[in-house]
Formats: sequence, structure tokens, C-alpha cells
Amino acid sequence: MMRQYFVVSNVVSARVVTAELVGLVVFLLAGVAGIDVAWSAALGASVAVAVMILSRRGMAGRRLPARMRDRWARDRGDRSRVTSLSFERSRSIGVRWDGRRLSGTMEVSPIVSGTSVIGRGASVPDVRLPLDRLQSALAHHDLRPVSIDISSHGRRLGIDKHAADVYARLIGPLPAVAVRSTFVTVTVDVARTADAVTRRGGGFDGAAKAFTVALGRVERALWGTGVQSRILTASEFSAVARYFAAGVRSGGTRRVFGWSLRGREVDAAALGQLWATPCAASTVTVALRHSEYDGHVRLSAMYTVTDDVEPDHPPLSKSVPLHAYWRRLLRSQEPSRTGADNESTPLDRVLGSSVNALALPVAGCGQLIGSDATGRAVCARLWGTGTSTVHVRGELFLARQLVFRAVGVGATVLVSTERHVEWRQLARSLADPRSLTVTDPSERLSGIAAQGFDLVVVDGHSSRPPSPSSTTMYLRDTPDGAMPDAADITIVQPGCRGEDVVVTSRSGTEMLTLVTVGQETTFIGRPRPPAELQRG
Repeated sequence: MMRQYFVVSNVVSARVVTAELVGLVVFLLAGVAGIDVAWSAALGASVAVAVMILSRRGMAGRRLPARMRDRWARDRGDRSRVTSLSFERSRSIGVRWDGRRLSGTMEVSPIVSGTSVIGRGASVPDVRLPLDRLQSALAHHDLRPVSIDISSHGRRLGIDKHAADVYARLIGPLPAVAVRSTFVTVTVDVARTADAVTRRGGGFDGAAKAFTVALGRVERALWGTGVQSRILTASEFSAVARYFAAGVRSGGTRRVFGWSLRGREVDAAALGQLWATPCAASTVTVALRHSEYDGHVRLSAMYTVTDDVEPDHPPLSKSVPLHAYWRRLLRSQEPSRTGADNESTPLDRVLGSSVNALALPVAGCGQLIGSDATGRAVCARLWGTGTSTVHVRGELFLARQLVFRAVGVGATVLVSTERHVEWRQLARSLADPRSLTVTDPSERLSGIAAQGFDLVVVDGHSSRPPSPSSTTMYLRDTPDGAMPDAADITIVQPGCRGEDVVVTSRSGTEMLTLVTVGQETTFIGRPRPPAELQRG
């Protein structure tokens, strides 16, 4: 406290001395100009007071001009407008138009799920965004997008406090973003593509046709890479903006903090360090711009961290704080707005190969399953996009562990089972009763009711058909019999006991060792003893 007092005192003293010196200079200059002494003194004092006011920093560390500029920008609002472009076959896409630029956004996601290896030094996602193909779209000769921006919004934990707290202890400082949404925004500057617009009829209609050609090229560049894309409609822009806000609202306790990062500082290690930051949500926006130099691209990045408390220090040491009003920070990272010029995120010319090395994940890594032979953490998405069906053969401990961790990373789970006591005991131990619902197989849930869950667990029977909007997990606790076919992910515990599991996915088949912490076993119980101990 004493040290803080001296720091504040020194800052205030420096402001006072600076103001006095400026006031004195103004007083002397006024006297030289022949102004009356009294008026010169009044002018000097007024300037000194103005310097004091303008140099004073607010609660967020920003001086008055910056705060006034942000308030003016907020009150002035965004001059761009969102509209729809309609085409044949009832296809409609949303665009943002500011009188000069047209921007459209597509959501990208993996077609199928695999496993991701998560490490402190380097991580290997199951599906990466093909940045080399996006760069090639920037270099097209006749209709070149002015920018391609990638927005990645991730969350490490779910909202159930008990499950989330335990899972946070389990993953520790690993860059394990469980749930991630990725968007690619394409922006075309109509003035710079006047010839292409004219060839397509000119005016807004010609600009719209030219824009859809550029957007289609980027969309086709993703084909055959394990990634699927979907262009957003105009009505979806606001829904995505609310999702990116992650609960930040006027009068609430949750806040957003932002930083910019020069292109030459953006690498896989920096992104991994950011994604390891404990917070409610984090968003990274990577901006790609065309470079006149072959084999190069202009690059910059900005990121925000959303939480109830401000981080003690920036997640990345070489980043620059973005002192902006919170609404403006959130707006700057909405996917549909990222194509605008942003002076606070300067671009650097970098090698295209270095951009490819970023290895941007398309989706979250999912939940921790176990560790591989080298001790690295291996995760898998057991629910959500790209995962329709999961088959698990193992003891109840394994099943409860998988479900508990799914809740820990944000899933709402429905378990259809005859083992009511075991599953309802777990459900009662959770903080949010909506996280886990247990039903009897005889209870016929309508398809509409089942759609309210991310994961439907069928324990020991197969009477419930898969829900088209949910992932279905089938559980078997007997070691005999063949596993059903057509599963996106299969997890088998040999003999339905022990610490090893065999995981099969699009990434291949691998043997993993189960890992846990004491806090987790308090909720899910303990595993069966090894067979040899049971016989003894």
C-alpha cells in the first residue's frame, strides 16, 4: 500500500510540474506578445488547469481525450448497415455495407471429430484451418479481397461451478480450449475492384455480384480440407455478436479486456499462451491482408479476455493494451465487422509460411480423455459439431467420468438408464440441476424435448434413437460382444476395468492412460480394483 501511495504521488507531482511549466511558458509568450500582465497570468493559469485535466487518467488508465473519443464513437454508432443478398434456390446471405466495403462471414467447423494432443510447448489440433489456401484467395488477380479475417472465440469451462472447478484443476495451465467457434470474414473494397464491379453491371448490384464471387472462391478454397463452411444470414449477425459478448453487459460484473499484437509477434507459442489464460472466454482475431511481395502476407492480431476480474498482467508480454470502451471492444471483434481498418492493430509483412505454422484450430479440443505414451494430454470432442455418435465400453466409473467432464466443459446431458441411483447421485452433486438430467428408458421423451441437450447418453440399452440435433453416447459395461459400427469416436476399456482405454477416431487408434484428481473421484466414485486384486 505504501509503495502504491508513492507511485501515485509521483505521477500526480509530475502532472503538476508539467502543467506549471506549460502555464509559465504560455505566460511568458503572452507577455512577449504585448498582452497585459493580468490577462497573461489568467491565460497561463487556464492552460495549466487544462493540461492537468487532459493528462488525468481515468479508472481504465485512459486520458480524457481517449475517453471522450470512445464515448463519441459509441454515441455516433456504426454507420454500416446489415442487409441480405438473395439468389436463386432461395439462398440468402448476410452482408455488411458501409458505402465502400462489403463484408460477409462464414462459420467453419470440422466435418468429423478426431483427437487433439495438448501440450504446454506445442499442441496438435485434429483439424486446422488451411491458412495457405486463404492466402491464395488474397492474391487473385482480377477480384482480390481487401482482407480475410479469422475470428476464433473459445471457452475453457462450462457454467456448472462444481464440474468446471474440478476440470480446471485437472487441465491446469494447458491451452485446452474445450469449445471453440471459428468464423472467416471476407471483405471486398468496391472502389479497388471497380473494373470487376463494372463488368457485372455496376452499382450496388454489380458490387454484390463481384462480392459473392470473391466469397465463393474463399468458400471453395476450404473444400477437401476436413472443414465445412456455412455463410451466415443477416439475422444471424446479432446472434453471433451476443455469443462473442460472453455475458458482458451494462451493469454486469463480467468485463472484457483487449490487446493488439503485431504480425511479427504472432506465432503458435503466443496463441497457445493466450489460450492457456484462465478466463470465462477468449477471442482471437487474425487479420490477413495482401502483400505486394511474393510469398508474403500482411498480418496483425488482436485478442480479448472476458472475465469478472482484470488479469494481473497481459497474457502476452509483447501485446499492447487496447484502452477502449467495452462496447467498442466487443464490436471490434464481431466477425462481420473485422474487415474495417483498425489503427490500433498495425500490420506487419511476414512470410506466408510463418502464417501457415500458426496451426489455427477450427474447433475446440473437447474434454480430456487421458495421456499418451509420452505423457501428453489427449482430448476429444464427445459432443457438438462433427460428433454424432460415440460408443463407450467400460465400467461405470469411466462412463461417469466422461459425463462429468462433458458437463465441466459446458454440455447439458440427458442420461437414459436403469441405474437410477448411481446417475442421480451424480446429478444431485452438481451445482446446476439443468446440467444433468436422468430418465428411465420407459420414459418416452419427444424429439423436441431431446433437442434441448448437447449429449444424450443411452446406458445399457438401445431403445432411444439418436437425436438429430444432439450427440448420442451408447454405454456398455460388459467386456463381451462386438461394438456397434458407425461411431465417430469409440472408447474401449479392456476388460471393463483398469487404467487403460483404446480410443478410435478419424485420427486413428491409440492407447491412453486414464488420469484423474482427488476432487474428481469425490463426485464420480472410484474405479473397480484390478482383476488380480479382486481375485486375491
